Amino acid sequence: MRAIHSPLQALIVDCQAGDARAQEKLYYQFYPYAISLALHYSSNRELAEEVVQDAYVKCFKALIKLDGDFVGNFKPWFRRILVNTAIDRFRAERKRLMTEEISDVHLADLGYDINGAMAVFDQQEVYGLLQLLPPAYRMVFNLHALEGFTHAEIAEELGINEGTSKSNLYKARKILQRLSDRFFDTPQVVNHG
Repeated sequence: MRAIHSPLQALIVDCQAGDARAQEKLYYQFYPYAISLALHYSSNRELAEEVVQDAYVKCFKALIKLDGDFVGNFKPWFRRILVNTAIDRFRAERKRLMTEEISDVHLADLGYDINGAMAVFDQQEVYGLLQLLPPAYRMVFNLHALEGFTHAEIAEELGINEGTSKSNLYKARKILQRLSDRFFDTPQVVNHG
């Protein structure tokens, strides 16, 4: 029998034994982290919650096969499950996305209030901007900017060309720049002298 050194380790050992209460406790303990990450990869909260649910199902299935010695690495391990789940969801939707023409995003069509200037974006506003990106652009942007994937790794994960990854990142950055620039419009200085 292995020695239990932390409450998290004890919780994971109980989850590995199939204890539903322990699974529920682990779920709620890491839910804020999970939903905040899933929001980066989803176009709305409902889809983010689906990613989180799917990730937890995978997590609990995988935990049974692992030993408890990895507990210190639980959060990065779970993050990888979340990101992979978001990638899986993206792949499932890719055929539909490929048939749509991804054209230039028009700010007026987005229904996003760009009239007021803002000094600072909060987390929700950042999610809001990311969610305005077309899904293919959002996925590449997040994998590169948040996860540190190279374009070769992104291409392999998503089954696209490396050039497509680079192009999608470039276009995502341009859209985000155009969207965020509208929040920081500065008044023209008029010289009356």
